Amino acid sequence: MAEHQDACTHLTAGPQAQPAPATALATTLNPIEKPPPPLKTLAGPPKHVHQKLYSEESVASLMSRGLGNPLMRTHLVNNNNLQYYGEVHIGDPPQKFLAIYDTGSEQLWVPGERCHGEACVHHHKFHPLQSQTFKQSIGGERRMTYGTGEVRFREGKDTVRLCDSTRGCFDELTKAPRPPGSTKPVTALSADRQPVGMTSYQSPDPFKKLPFDGILGLPPSGNFGDGHHQSLLGEWLRVARFRHHHPRLISFYLSPDTSVKGSVAIGGIDRHHIDQSDKLRWHNIHPPTDAWRVQLVDIAVDGKPLHLCGSGVDGPEGTCEAMVDTGSSLITGPQGDASKVLERIGPLPHACDRLSSEELNRRLPQLDIILRDSSGKDVWYPLKPSDYVIRFEHHHGHTGPSQTCELGVGKLDLPFNRDSHHHGRGVWVLGDTFLRRYYSVFDDAHHRVGLIRSYHGPQ
Repeated sequence: MAEHQDACTHLTAGPQAQPAPATALATTLNPIEKPPPPLKTLAGPPKHVHQKLYSEESVASLMSRGLGNPLMRTHLVNNNNLQYYGEVHIGDPPQKFLAIYDTGSEQLWVPGERCHGEACVHHHKFHPLQSQTFKQSIGGERRMTYGTGEVRFREGKDTVRLCDSTRGCFDELTKAPRPPGSTKPVTALSADRQPVGMTSYQSPDPFKKLPFDGILGLPPSGNFGDGHHQSLLGEWLRVARFRHHHPRLISFYLSPDTSVKGSVAIGGIDRHHIDQSDKLRWHNIHPPTDAWRVQLVDIAVDGKPLHLCGSGVDGPEGTCEAMVDTGSSLITGPQGDASKVLERIGPLPHACDRLSSEELNRRLPQLDIILRDSSGKDVWYPLKPSDYVIRFEHHHGHTGPSQTCELGVGKLDLPFNRDSHHHGRGVWVLGDTFLRRYYSVFDDAHHRVGLIRSYHGPQ
C-alpha cells in the first residue's frame, strides 16, 4: 500500500454467484494525512441568506425562494446505469475532458501527457505546456488505488471550468459582480489555481474500457465560508453566489434510462426532474465536513428494521454514517451489516432481465434507507426492487447485446471502517442505485444534503 492514498475505489463484487459488473465503481475518500483544523460553529446562516433553515420544504416553498431557476446546467451521460459523467474544461485555452462528477472523492485527475499505457491511449490527455495558466506544484508522485486498479499522478494548478451544456462554454468578458436581477445567461463558471492531477500511469483494469477520462472530485468546503480548505466545488459555488446571486447549491438528476441524459444544476434545482408532490428533506453532514456524510439510522427490508446501527453506543444516538456519493455505482455497506441486508433480500429471480418491473416488485421485498434529518426526525426512503436491481447490457461480438441484471447493493469495507477515530459501526455508501430514485441537493453554505423523489417522466 502506498504511503499516500487519497481515494479508494472498489470493483464491487455482487452478492450473487455471478460477479457484479466489472465497471461498477465505488469512489470514496480515505482519511486525509493531517486532520483538518477545528471547524467553526455555525451560529446561523451567512449574512446574505435571509431565510430560516427548515428540515423539510415543499416544492412550492423551494420555488418561492427562486431555487427552481438554477444558474446553469450541464449534462451527464448515463453509462449503462453504472456511471454518470460529463465535461470539465482545464487550462487556458480550455482543454476538454470527460469525468465522473464525484461527490465521494476530493481529487480532480485526468490522463497526463506522460501516460502512454493502453489505459490512456484512447482518452484525452492534458498538455500543461499548452495552457497559459498552468503552474507545476512542488511534490512527488502520488498514488490512488481503485480495487484491482490504480492511478499514479503528479499535481499542478490551473483554471478549471464547468460549462452549460446548452449555451456553450464562453467566459464572460468581465469578472465584475452582476447587478441583482440580471437576466444575462451564464455559460461557464471558472475557478483559478485549482489542483489538477495528471496521471503518468493508469492500470488497464478498469480504466482501459471505461468511456470517461478521469474523476472530478466534488467534496464540500471544509468550513463555513472563511476561505480555509476551500474545495473546487466551494470555489465554483462562491462565484455563483457572489458574482451571480445564486445560492451555493449543486444538485443531481441521475436518469434510469441510458438513452436519457442526467443533469447537474448549479445554484438551484432542476424543477423538471423532481416529484412535485414530494417534499425536500434536509440532512446535516456528520462532522468532519470534508465529505458529504449524513446520519444513517437503519435499513429496513419489507418494513422490518435490521437494527444495524445499534442503540446509542455505536454512534450519535445509535446511527451509522452514509456517504451520499454520485461517483459510486451501488449502495454498499460494511461486510457484516451488508450481508444481513442481502440475506433478507434473497436471491434474484431466475431470468430477472426478462421480468417486468411490476413482476420484479412482486417477487422481491422493498428496501428502506432510514436517515436522520436536520431536526432529528427519522425519514424513511423506500426503494422498490425495480429501483435497486440494475439492468444493463452486455455486448458479445457478433451475437449483439444482451441484457442482464444484478443487485445494486453490495459489501464494501471502506478505510473509514477501520479508522480508530471513527465512532460509528461503519460507513455506508449511497451511490447511484439510491440517487436514481432520489434527486440530491448539496448545500455548501449550510453543509447539508437534501433529498426528494426524482421525476423520470410519465411511466
